[in-house]
Amino acid sequence: MSAETIASTIEATAGDAAKVKAYCAMAAKINEIGDDEKKAEEAGDEIDGYFKELGPDFEAAWNSGQDAAPDSAEAKAFEEA
Repeated sequence: MSAETIASTIEATAGDAAKVKAYCAMAAKINEIGDDEKKAEEAGDEIDGYFKELGPDFEAAWNSGQDAAPDSAEAKAFEEA
């Protein structure tokens, strides 16, 4: 996924109040989990539910941003968005 697509997908999500609420809840859960593998496993269904609310385009953009090389345009677009 291109940097432009990542940025536009995340920006579109930011314009939807229900998706912003889901994203914030997901981010809080991810922060709560930290590096604890057991907590991550236990929260898997909950995190999947947030991604379902956010939609397949958001999930694809998220995965592309997370998987991108740290200095790539895609990673930078993800972090900026």
